[in-house]
Amino acid sequence: MLRMYFAAMTAVLVASALAPTAQAQLPVPLSITDTHDFNADTKSDVLWRNDSTGQLALWFMNGASIASATGAGSATTDWEVVGQRDFNGDGFADILWWNMISGQVAIWFMNSATLIGGGSPGTVSTSWRILGTGDFNNDGFSDILWYNISNGQVAIWLMNGATILAGSGSPGRVTTDWAIFGTGDFNGDNRWDILWRNQSTGQVAIWLMNGAAISSAAGIGTLTLDWVIAGTGDFNGDHMSDILWRNQTTGQVAMWFMNGTTVTGGGSPGTVSIIWTIVETGDFNADGKSDIVWRDASGNTAIWLMDGATILPGSASLGNVPTIWSIQGTNAD
Repeated sequence: MLRMYFAAMTAVLVASALAPTAQAQLPVPLSITDTHDFNADTKSDVLWRNDSTGQLALWFMNGASIASATGAGSATTDWEVVGQRDFNGDGFADILWWNMISGQVAIWFMNSATLIGGGSPGTVSTSWRILGTGDFNNDGFSDILWYNISNGQVAIWLMNGATILAGSGSPGRVTTDWAIFGTGDFNGDNRWDILWRNQSTGQVAIWLMNGAAISSAAGIGTLTLDWVIAGTGDFNGDHMSDILWRNQTTGQVAMWFMNGTTVTGGGSPGTVSIIWTIVETGDFNADGKSDIVWRDASGNTAIWLMDGATILPGSASLGNVPTIWSIQGTNAD
């Protein structure tokens, strides 16, 4: 359980307090492509969790190859991984936890697969859910996006490590037929934005954000409800997030290339049997463009390396992992 983690973390923090003071470094800007980069090599990695034991494991990736794999700690299964971003500005992805019973939030500061510190910014009523992470105020530290499932209220915690900053707050409330389907920098201003979809009509909308305030908002189009939003990422390398779609009936994959709240283009890289699910996006080969991780019902895993809506040579299977293990990429990121 996390009690053991906090004991270990205290020892780490005491030791670090006695160490010589290092020269301060500026936080590393968050990338919209190399999400989940735990070893700071500008390539996304894959975080796994054993659904039975709570154990974590990391695959450090090099394109469609597993460069190395290692354990990364464990927590009791009342704790969920709800984010993998850089909260302390050191260039390494950290792990954001939420306790589904108590509502407590905790952050593990990571250096590769090693826990180097962390803390708990607070406890929130379980009517609230963490539905996204990203740098909403462009300070180089990941922030936390909340949504109240009872009344549609939205809130943002602006973070510095495990500390909630002044300026955190609520940008507004929506009717509960609208759901948050992702975050990303859709207009290239280095501030994360919020992607919405109306679950009754299929309409899609974006809130362009400046910290915890909405700078502008607009609808961007409508698709039938057999199309689901499967992720966000910069697939065409223009430094603006795009929207990844999957048709649940036919298995077709499609992309909308975005410029703010305008769809500038797109395409379909192909159709895949619906036994396969998109479980993560990230830049696994460090080419500045997001790629797609797939998993099927039997535990087979594969990566599409992407250039816009084109699947690149080098895309490959990553093998089979027992289904008791889950990729954590869809939890809020």
